[in-house]
Amino acid sequence: MGQVPSDIQVKIYGYCEYNEEFLKTLIRASKYKCIQDAKGEFTIVYIAPSEVQIITSNTGAMHYFYYYDGNRFSHGQHILEIVQELKLEWKWDWLSVGDLCEQENLTENRTMHKEIREYHLEGF
Repeated sequence: MGQVPSDIQVKIYGYCEYNEEFLKTLIRASKYKCIQDAKGEFTIVYIAPSEVQIITSNTGAMHYFYYYDGNRFSHGQHILEIVQELKLEWKWDWLSVGDLCEQENLTENRTMHKEIREYHLEGF
């Protein structure tokens, strides 16, 4: 990552001990580990003109989803928001349906939509 632009947006989903302005300060200083280690269960979305970053708390308890097909990118708290925004056709992920029926839980970062994934902390 290079220089952080001054016109960034920060969205906080869930509870984070830091407010938006302090998070912007940490992002400008590239202190992402400090954000990740903050108290709370949250997803922080940092949006700059040509970049989007998603940072979750260490617990990873907040669900946050994304779609990327090489050209289009969308993200949000709800799968249907992404489907509607991009006007996607619904495509069942039948493996996920099976996991839900058998284990009462989805595995990996799959969702019920074949092309939409759940964001999981994978490091920086």
